[in-house]
Amino acid sequence: IVTNKKLQTLKMVMLSLIVFFATFLTGYVLVFASFRTNTGSGFHITYEAGPILDKTAVKNAINSLGAVECVTFDYDTDDYATIKANATSTKFLDADCKVAMYEYVAADGLKYAYILSKKEMSAPVNCTQMFYRLSQVKSFMFKNFDTSAVTSMSEMFNGCSSLASLDLSNFETSVVTNMSYMFYGCKNLSSLDLSGFDTTNVLSMSAMFYNCQSLTSLNLGSFDTTNVTTMNYMFYSCSN
Repeated sequence: IVTNKKLQTLKMVMLSLIVFFATFLTGYVLVFASFRTNTGSGFHITYEAGPILDKTAVKNAINSLGAVECVTFDYDTDDYATIKANATSTKFLDADCKVAMYEYVAADGLKYAYILSKKEMSAPVNCTQMFYRLSQVKSFMFKNFDTSAVTSMSEMFNGCSSLASLDLSNFETSVVTNMSYMFYGCKNLSSLDLSGFDTTNVLSMSAMFYNCQSLTSLNLGSFDTTNVTTMNYMFYSCSN
């Protein structure tokens, strides 16, 4: 005989089980939604990747600005609210509108460019000539720029003749095989930080610092040249 009291207790137990499974399934869906799957030999779950930069779009956008004091790659945070609100131009650099470049003119008349995204930006696998002949850019700042998948940095800053200093200490270069002509013609570059470079897999450093005539010192203590097959003209015309 099922009494009203027992029936009430049974209902409460059933309701608790329904709430538990609903909560579990909802949590699972929310967690699963924040991941993406990679198919292949097996089933893998990885964090969703950020946008991969289109090097041609980036180069053309920067080039269209003319003289620029600094180009900054960073996360799109509240710190940039004022700059974004007062930007003289805004350009989206990808089809999904996840990466945008904001042109900002400071009170002193100097022009700055901020390339921002909510998630970490990834450099393309082939960064050859990514900033080729951006001769009116005086400096770059890379705060949000993942280079871990890059295999070629050949001519990456070739012809950036107005660069005075460049800090690439946070670049991940462990799979890069080609660094030839990377800083070719950076004739005004007097400060260059490559202290974090892993060159274990680099095969070519040909003309890497060709015509970097303003460099007075360069710390290559982290360089491993075991697998390098060519260094032709690596420091040619580094007259200082």
